[in-house]
Amino acid sequence: MGIGFAHLHVHNEYSQLDGMGTATQYAERAKELGFESLALTNHGNVDGLIQFQRACDKVGVNPIAGCELYVVPDRHRKEKGEKRGHATVLVKNHAGFENLMQMLTVANLEGFYYKPRVDYETMLKHLEGLVLLTGCSDSFLFSHKPDNGKLDDMFLDLIRKEDTYVEIMPHDIEQERRVVEWWLKNGVSPVPFVATNDCHYVMEDDWESQEVLLAMQRKAKWSDKDRWRFNIKGLHLRSAEEMFQAFRAQGILDNWQIRDAMERTVEVAEKCAGFRIEKQRMFLPTPPDYVGKDANEELWRLCEVACEGRPEAYWDRLNEEMDLIEGKGFSRYFLIVYELANWCRRNDVMVGPGRGSVGGSLMAYLLGITTVDPLRFDLLFSRFISQDRIDYPDIDLDFEDRKRHLVIQHLEDLYGRNNVANIATFLRMKAKMVVRDVARVFEIPLKDVDEFAKSIEDGDAHDTDRISRFVKSKEGRGFARKYPDVVRHASRLEGQVRGYGTHAAGIIVSGEDLRGGTKCNLISPSGNVSINWEMGDSEYMGLMKLDILGLNTLSVLSECRRLILENHGDQLATHPESDCCFVCRKENLTDQVEYLGEFDFPNLPLDDPKVYKELSAGNTHGTFQFTGYACTELIKRMCVSNFEDLVQAISLARPGPADSGMTDLFVKRKHGEKWSRKHDTFEDVTKDTYGVVVYQEQVMNVIHKVAGLPYETADKIRKVIGKKRDAKEFAPFKEAFIQGCRKQKTFTDQEAEDFWVELQNHAHYSFNRSHAVEYAMIGYWTAWVKFRYPTEFLCASLTYEGDSKKPGLVKEAYRLGLQVVPPKVGISDAIKWIARGNRLYVPFKEVKGIGEKTALQAVEIK
Repeated sequence: MGIGFAHLHVHNEYSQLDGMGTATQYAERAKELGFESLALTNHGNVDGLIQFQRACDKVGVNPIAGCELYVVPDRHRKEKGEKRGHATVLVKNHAGFENLMQMLTVANLEGFYYKPRVDYETMLKHLEGLVLLTGCSDSFLFSHKPDNGKLDDMFLDLIRKEDTYVEIMPHDIEQERRVVEWWLKNGVSPVPFVATNDCHYVMEDDWESQEVLLAMQRKAKWSDKDRWRFNIKGLHLRSAEEMFQAFRAQGILDNWQIRDAMERTVEVAEKCAGFRIEKQRMFLPTPPDYVGKDANEELWRLCEVACEGRPEAYWDRLNEEMDLIEGKGFSRYFLIVYELANWCRRNDVMVGPGRGSVGGSLMAYLLGITTVDPLRFDLLFSRFISQDRIDYPDIDLDFEDRKRHLVIQHLEDLYGRNNVANIATFLRMKAKMVVRDVARVFEIPLKDVDEFAKSIEDGDAHDTDRISRFVKSKEGRGFARKYPDVVRHASRLEGQVRGYGTHAAGIIVSGEDLRGGTKCNLISPSGNVSINWEMGDSEYMGLMKLDILGLNTLSVLSECRRLILENHGDQLATHPESDCCFVCRKENLTDQVEYLGEFDFPNLPLDDPKVYKELSAGNTHGTFQFTGYACTELIKRMCVSNFEDLVQAISLARPGPADSGMTDLFVKRKHGEKWSRKHDTFEDVTKDTYGVVVYQEQVMNVIHKVAGLPYETADKIRKVIGKKRDAKEFAPFKEAFIQGCRKQKTFTDQEAEDFWVELQNHAHYSFNRSHAVEYAMIGYWTAWVKFRYPTEFLCASLTYEGDSKKPGLVKEAYRLGLQVVPPKVGISDAIKWIARGNRLYVPFKEVKGIGEKTALQAVEIK
């Protein structure tokens, strides 16, 4: 036929519960149909654009960024049953992208009413750099058209803008025909037609699954004749020939008009062809104390003060870390985290010892960001930051969960409310849930659904083939035979986006106002302002993430500390700022050590025999990380006697090591079983773990020392092994390892081959040692306070642990000889448990039928 055409109106899965199909599916289908360009115009968002761009670039199709806006006359008016018109906008350049992002921020933060809405005034201000299409049959021009059928001045201002086109669609419905006929009769010259199709799914036979999706969205039944539906087919990615024939069948335009409207899509696509969402550099804020100062110099000064008086090995490590951090431009990032951790400690917000690979950084330890000495515990800095790292490292921190909001408030106060936001997550239809949802639409008996749904194992939401795999099971085969439609539609919808969530820990902190639209738009799905991108996309857009995870155990420990000081303060010597970092101790508290009593968690001795005796006896209830059956049994079998044993227990008490036999092997060797020794270098690296590779850092050390490869290469190999990548990805690393062994003269080629295979098996289950040390530290703190101050520990735990854990904690209190006393006026608190001697006083809130308000009133009774 030879007619040029590009789809300019497409909805994929990010038009939540309205469109279906992934970016990859659309891009690949567009390539199959011979299209050079393809747009993505989801309803009220641009959330999937970066993934869409990648998918199109991968197959050689030009991606066009766009959005279908919800439009109302006045975004501030919110009336039940309002009409929301649609307008399609496509991005020509960076100015247009920023304008679109700004519009969406306004739509979400100021105009949201069931949907994110913009008004005419907002559109008029932000159309520069955008192509405006008039939308589907629900066009904003017709949703609010005056009764006389004429367009008022504001409408005319919009459609007379440069790069405005009238969308016409070839659907076999009266509404579409009226739109085309109206424009032919009343069209405002010189606004031209452009042909679009309002795609909501990829393939023609997806139409029924799309109708099921709409029924799920409206909580309707398939049998309901009045349920909302499209009532038409053909909303797929049609070929150019299909588009032409559909317009002919509509019978309004002649062949020349159809051809002209279709070919004009190529004109529009060419206007947008030059735009790409480019990867952006981080724009970090600067803590107020360091504005106008050199970040590298300030960071070195702080670390130099904290390192004073330490052995030469510490200075060597500090210099090594500083060279890398300064060279990669990470200094300001460290200052931001240092300021936050220091503020928390000065404002009675407990911070954990660290989480993840940051434990390998001496600099983080000296700054008080972490409280784990990496040299003492043999933790690798290269596991945290390697030479080839480009993006900012993750400094993950735990805070007591009851005060997490104070941490976020501090960031907002320091850097600006509009510079701080949550990170969006996208809730996807997991296999079990989508089966239940589709079955509900088709009114399948709950008993039948439960039997099949329970046979499906939980897994990652991005694993979208679970249903088709599980229909091969006994339960699955029977269900599929009886309810084939449910299985068919659920399989197609599995993994699709169903709504927004909020990242549990990630907080964006930006050096610029996030409303500016240069990096994101803001949304507010649950009352909390978030950026619209998922974590990976936010990093691509140059947005810095701080992980601020609320940890319940830290709230328990903080309360323990308060209770112990309250009940035993006369026996302890403490200083009000005893939790400050080394910098404070060196600069301001030169006599700090004299003031520190035994009760300062980071400074607790790790060799308390009572702790190890009780844990080895299985008395782990209420402790952090050690309470699960698997870990408790492993600790008992190991007969833990030192802190290193606890680190090992956390790393081994997991399904992978246990199922592979690695845990049993470790325990047997710990208790004296001999094993065949390998190369001396390997035995030296694994001497503390009895020849078993337990930690990821050991994998890296083995590769570095046996094959002589640099740590950054060793870390790449670790990642490939740990993620069980395709065998092809192993090939270059395997060759590098064998050549390295040959050069180092550690192994023959055959020995290196054999060793490589064994190393892979070990590495599949190896654990991050830094994380194990950090969390073993918190576990030790909870065990220490439990066995030294049981009343205070159980009191704090009963106050802050969830209701499901309280019966077990009460039982543990009785085992330890404590008394649980009913609420007593004059002693009991409304909310918190109270510790007095060996007595635990129940708060009034725990009484059945008494809410928090009544409980607060009860304590006011004199």
